[in-house]
Amino acid sequence: MTPQKKWFDRIFDNDLHTWMFPNIVERVRGTPARVEERISGLDQNGLTKRDGDKWSVQEHIGHLVDLEPLWIERLKDFEAGKDTLTPADLENTKTHEANHNQKSIDDLLAAFRLERSKLIERLSPYDESFVATTAKHPRLQTDMNIVDLVYFIAEHDDHHLARMTELIATDPRSSIHTKSAKAVTSEFIDAINAHDLDWICDLVTADHVLVDSGGHVIQGTDHVRKAWGGYFSMFPDYEIAVADTIDRASWIVIIGSARGTYAVRDTIDPENSWTIPAAWLAGVRGGRVRHWQVYADNDPVRRILERHHNK
Repeated sequence: MTPQKKWFDRIFDNDLHTWMFPNIVERVRGTPARVEERISGLDQNGLTKRDGDKWSVQEHIGHLVDLEPLWIERLKDFEAGKDTLTPADLENTKTHEANHNQKSIDDLLAAFRLERSKLIERLSPYDESFVATTAKHPRLQTDMNIVDLVYFIAEHDDHHLARMTELIATDPRSSIHTKSAKAVTSEFIDAINAHDLDWICDLVTADHVLVDSGGHVIQGTDHVRKAWGGYFSMFPDYEIAVADTIDRASWIVIIGSARGTYAVRDTIDPENSWTIPAAWLAGVRGGRVRHWQVYADNDPVRRILERHHNK
């Protein structure tokens, strides 16, 4: 791979046409999704491993979060008609002191999505005449308009994504060597359909969260094992049938149906069988399922249970 040029060595011509503004906004809008896709399959070691004193993948993500307030301040500078944009901290003190490797990657990704949505919201009302407004970039000492600034942000995003790719490529346990989130989810469904509690627990993270269709939250491997064990006892032939999946990087939406039969005194009677349309949301991290949420109308199941409990 060709070595990447240092960010501070980059030169920007700042000659972009104003008609390019919507296109470049779409680039920066999509960065959180590209980051999530890029790190899908990385375990904690892959996320936090450093190359000497250089930032880890997770620290690069934290740095992107740290820079979001600067982009907003610079847009405010344009709105206020200032001659010079707010300067950046060239030492990146905030990132160096943030200890991002000790944070939850899910929290960092959520923070990046939130902060980037604020940036997009601020950019949305700008018209073509306003995006031509210029101000001086304090480090480059050149005039740039708002289109140039958004391009600058997009290139900064890609610079750090490229660094992440370099780090991932040097790690034999990286996402390019592991199963995709979709493949992990498919295996998880196979484990559920096999009613194999060991297999299910092998495929979930230690902080796995299970949310049933009633909104009840169960967290942790031991609690999840107990919950699935109890459910399989009630419905010994429980099965998920997949009709379609929607892949969104580390999040997978499964659309299909669930079926089962309520066991009465260990007896399976067809009159206690049910089939319902259902959907599931799976979140994958490090090759394991960290979030499993069920969406279904359980009225047919509830009626069967009530019929037997009222006897």
